[in-house]
Amino acid sequence: MTTTTSAAAGQRQDRQEHQGRTTYRAVFAAGEFRVLVAGMLMYVLGFEFELLGLSVLVFAQTRSAFLTALTFSMGFAPQAIGGALFTAVADRLPARLVIGTGLLIRAVPGLVIGLWPALPVPVMLALVAAAATQAPVFTAAISGLLPDVLDGDRYVLGRSVFNLTAAGTQIAGLGIGGVLLAAVPVRWLLLAAGGALVIAAVVARLGLRPRPARVPRGQVRAARGIVSRGGYDRLAPCCLSGRCSGLAPGEGRS
Repeated sequence: MTTTTSAAAGQRQDRQEHQGRTTYRAVFAAGEFRVLVAGMLMYVLGFEFELLGLSVLVFAQTRSAFLTALTFSMGFAPQAIGGALFTAVADRLPARLVIGTGLLIRAVPGLVIGLWPALPVPVMLALVAAAATQAPVFTAAISGLLPDVLDGDRYVLGRSVFNLTAAGTQIAGLGIGGVLLAAVPVRWLLLAAGGALVIAAVVARLGLRPRPARVPRGQVRAARGIVSRGGYDRLAPCCLSGRCSGLAPGEGRS
């Protein structure tokens, strides 16, 4: 009798644990999460299409393999500067504003170069470099907003979805862009990518709830004052809790 009761209790516990498990379906049930995934997808695709189309344009104008490789690298190298200098902007401004602005800035090179494909190469490189500089700010804004959209185990699964989306889109984006370039002119690819990013910015504006900045400006100034007076021991608990992530790019992030 005791064995039967123990087995039944074990079965009930297994059913409760199974019912309490978080699934990807539960993650995607959050409307704001779907908006964030779509925004990340369009951002990475626009980035890949832009670099691919620009590289083709530069090679067609210059016939220089070196300048073509330099063009491709301009989409990545400036991100180091943006990550070092501007990431804290994601905490000082509302997340919806940062995400929507990031999508629009990403759309500018594709739209401008698509409309005027005969622009001088230095101008095209400057446009791509400027857009790439704010990429870490866009990523930081999404990462900071995700814990507000998903909680508990859903956040863990949501992070995995973002990692898979970013990595998979980077790989697939070049292949898809190559197929499209075989069928349409370069400027059409750039214009389509820019237009899709503008639409994604509108969707982010309408699909995300307004939230205040994660770190008020007064708190950032207070943290800087502590550092200027050498009070790192008083600042440490604040940074560990993630409330002073605006102090310096990347500091205090959980």
